[in-house]
Amino acid sequence: MNRKSSKVSENRISKGAYIVCILCVIWNCIVYYGVRFLYYGRKFYDMTTGIEESIPVIPWTVIIYYFFFPFVVINVFFIVTKGRNQIYEYAVAEIMAKAVCLACFLIIPTTNVRPILESNDIFTKILEFLYLSDPANNLFPSIHCMDSWLLFLTIKHSDWVSKRMKLVTGILASAICISTLTTKQHLLPDVYVGIALAEVGYYAGKKIVTCCRNKKSL
Repeated sequence: MNRKSSKVSENRISKGAYIVCILCVIWNCIVYYGVRFLYYGRKFYDMTTGIEESIPVIPWTVIIYYFFFPFVVINVFFIVTKGRNQIYEYAVAEIMAKAVCLACFLIIPTTNVRPILESNDIFTKILEFLYLSDPANNLFPSIHCMDSWLLFLTIKHSDWVSKRMKLVTGILASAICISTLTTKQHLLPDVYVGIALAEVGYYAGKKIVTCCRNKKSL
């Protein structure tokens, strides 16, 4: 009986975890793509400073920028299969942080002026495709940076993850954040606020889930 009940509970956790992941994907689409339907006629603000202008365009870093997508999938998969209940802490943080992103996109719609690309190498072509497929909006804060750093924090504070994996995840998350600058997809404020939002969201999400678990155990 005990073995059966434990298996049932584990299955329930798995199903709940996958449902939570789907909800996070849907919420991400609403925040990132849905908000663009509300941009018609809006004024956009360019927060570019001399510091950003001094950062060179490095076309090959577009590969790191695109690596963000498998980075998210791989880490979420590990959290779901290994961390189990940690996926709920991550999901609560993710949903709250994305809600703040949505508010920022609506209140302070930002843009930037992308550089003219003159080279014909493969990396420049990929970067040109990125510019064409992803309009210069939804910049502040950077969802790329927020999501990458939030996953790094989740992995960093997981007992089941080795020190080597934590280090690699941290390096990759940092590289993704830097790539948003070297591809001219984002500005420094986008990166800083994205990382700060991940930090606040992580600890808030952990506290909320812990409080809910404590109430259930009473």
